[in-house]
Formats: sequence, C-alpha cells, structure tokens
Amino acid sequence: MENLKDHGREAEDRKRRFILVLDGNAGERYYTSMILQRFEYKVCTVGTVGEALEFMSLAQPTLLIADATLPGASGLTLLDMMKKDVRLADVPVVIASYTDDASLEKDCRRLGCAGWMVKPLSAEALYRTVQDVIERTPRRNMRIATHLKADLGSGASEVATVISEHGIFVQTPKLLPVNTTVPMKLVIRDRVLRIDALVLYSYGFNEGPFRQPGMGMRFVKISADDSDWIKAFIREQVEEGIAKK
Repeated sequence: MENLKDHGREAEDRKRRFILVLDGNAGERYYTSMILQRFEYKVCTVGTVGEALEFMSLAQPTLLIADATLPGASGLTLLDMMKKDVRLADVPVVIASYTDDASLEKDCRRLGCAGWMVKPLSAEALYRTVQDVIERTPRRNMRIATHLKADLGSGASEVATVISEHGIFVQTPKLLPVNTTVPMKLVIRDRVLRIDALVLYSYGFNEGPFRQPGMGMRFVKISADDSDWIKAFIREQVEEGIAKK
C-alpha cells in the first residue's frame, strides 16, 4: 500500500504547482482540468499551440498535457519546439492521443515526451500518469479526502478522512500501537464494510499534516465485493458532476 502519511504535505506541494492542459476540444479541456483539480492540482488550459507558447512565456508549468492532434501545429510539434528552447526544455510533456498508434508513440518518445495516454482519458489514467511524471513518490491508486463513519470498537467518535483502494486515515482520540491489526466497520453509502486493518502510524493532537489525532491504516483483510465498492465510491467521488462534453 502507498503510505498515507505524507498526504497533507504532498497536497500542499500540489497547490504550489500547476499543470497546463492543451487541447483543441473544449469539452476535453474541461474534463481534464476538473479531474486534475479534484486531485488538488492547480490547472490552466489553452486551446492552441500558439496560446500554449504565449502562456509559457509568462509562467512555466510543472507539467504540460498536450493533445497529439491539433488544428495547425500539433502537440508533437510543440514538444519538439520546447526541447529546443532552453527555457522550456525541462518541462515534462505528456501527449494524449485518440489514436493508439505505436509509431506515433515512438515518435513522441523519440522527441522526449515524459508520458503517453490514449483518449478518452479516465480519472485513473490521469492520476497515475501525473503521479509517475511529477511526484517524488508516485502512487498507483487514487486517494480522496472524505468524511465517512468508521467504527474501530473503541467507543470513540471515529471518522475516516482519507481513503484509497488499500487503506484509510481514521481520526480518533484513541490511538492503537503501530502494527496492531483491528477489525473495523466502515460505512459507505449505507453499506457497512467489515475490514481488518493494520495500524501503520499514528498522530496525536497537533501532530502530522492533519493536526488531528488519528491513524493511518492498511487493509489486510477485505472481501472482493467490499474492495470493489470502495473503488467505485472513489471513482464516483472524483468524477461527480463532471460530464464529458
């Protein structure tokens, strides 16, 4: 499991950086930018290579995600131009294409792109690609901030505030020793999930990124149905209200 311990610090890092999205389709720009914002990244969007160059003359993005096929100059043309420009050569570029063309991807890699995605883009693909390209500790599974009722059997008020496919952070004043395995109940949309979770770390009052007492826990025993329920919940939360136009 990817450790949840640095979630707060990494969220602050993301807020200090931004991703530039270049896509000629307004609907695709909207979907991509909104999903990335749900992952706590700052995002700016442009529709042409000219607009992208003008934007980058004023501010250098942490990452550029560019459509391979655009009116006029393409995303690959822009990639080539950036690699020849000392100011922009180090900006990582991810190319997105509706064509799953091995030769096109090969050209992209030859020009120095940092990543390749096939459209239509999904939240999972965006998350994993961005993680791989710009994060110090890339994560494979989407995680979200949340507010879910949890029950560790302590009798205290317990709330899950971060969840991923494989683990959870639970705010609770009653901390357990690291490496303790505890049965827990987690309520997601009126369904009670019964999970055995292992304590990986804990924080007291005013400690850690959340400044609240709690524990980071890894799921060690969970049914396939409950695991699928969590994955579906995370995906729905990320994409809620964001329709592809």
